Amino acid sequence: MSNLVEHAKRELDIFWLEGSEQRDKIQNIVMKLMEVLSKDCHTVKIVRCALDFFYKLAHGRLLSPLTGEDDEWEPEFGATIPNKRDPYVVKRADNGQAYWIAEDDIVPIEFPWTPPYLKFE
Repeated sequence: MSNLVEHAKRELDIFWLEGSEQRDKIQNIVMKLMEVLSKDCHTVKIVRCALDFFYKLAHGRLLSPLTGEDDEWEPEFGATIPNKRDPYVVKRADNGQAYWIAEDDIVPIEFPWTPPYLKFE
């Protein structure tokens, strides 16, 4: 067992002193990820890069800007057309104007479009 896997097991055991079904499932998933990382990633840089991609993808984030091309859009859904890559982007079916649905605002966008979180990472 690698140092990375041993470290993860020790920390999870300390963090969760009592077992539960949810804890066991989470710990099992984390340990599987740790084993894959320790086996396939041979440098800290590769581990960090892999984790960065995994984090972004697991949170539904984009890795590159939206292009607005036809293959990025779902079929029309009433008055709007949802974007396949970003669920917070839609365009109007009547005029094609695209919008980003932010937390408390609806912002018109043009393509290529980069989400705010990509601009600062």
